[in-house]
Amino acid sequence: MRKESLIHKILRKLGFIKDIEDDRKFKMEMCKRAIKANVCPEDCDICAWDAKGGSSYENH
Repeated sequence: MRKESLIHKILRKLGFIKDIEDDRKFKMEMCKRAIKANVCPEDCDICAWDAKGGSSYENH
């Protein structure tokens, strides 16, 4: 997942954009389910547990 732009960060802080955080939580939940079901490709760019250089939701 690509990083948010400065404009998106400002709009999210002001409360105009809320779906970005909801989208992150949804994708993280989907990753957890994929790992539990052993269907995770382990090379996606949205996975919080991606060991091959993807972005982490915990650091954003």
